[in-house]
Amino acid sequence: MNGRTKALLAVLALLLPAALLWGFVVGFANPDAGGEPTAAYEVRYEGETLALTQTSGRVRSGTLVVLVDADGETSRQVWVAPNGTGYDNGGRGHPVRPGDQFVFLADLSPGDTVRVVWTSADGEDRAVLTETTVGTTPTSSPAG
Repeated sequence: MNGRTKALLAVLALLLPAALLWGFVVGFANPDAGGEPTAAYEVRYEGETLALTQTSGRVRSGTLVVLVDADGETSRQVWVAPNGTGYDNGGRGHPVRPGDQFVFLADLSPGDTVRVVWTSADGEDRAVLTETTVGTTPTSSPAG
């Protein structure tokens, strides 16, 4: 190995960790940072029970709420884990994964709308992950 090759390897050995560190600092290498989640949901309404089940994707951070538009008014329910922890704690909640379910009582009529909405931990980004009108076929998630 000549001196030029050794120098090149030394520079690469210094630059690679620096580039990885820079990626984490600005969020590029952090899998929990940036961008809205890609998730899909099944929405079921039976009697007075509204059940939402995540069918794909993962919501790692941020706030996950269910908005119900019924009779001209909107109600907001924070997605709550089975252990009672809400996903509205500055983005430090438990990740929501496929199979996770949120069930609560609701008084809905045909034509009322149910939306699952994600907001980033810093409040800068917002996305409707799914929207369903009661009494019709659910609208598939635009993200996934």
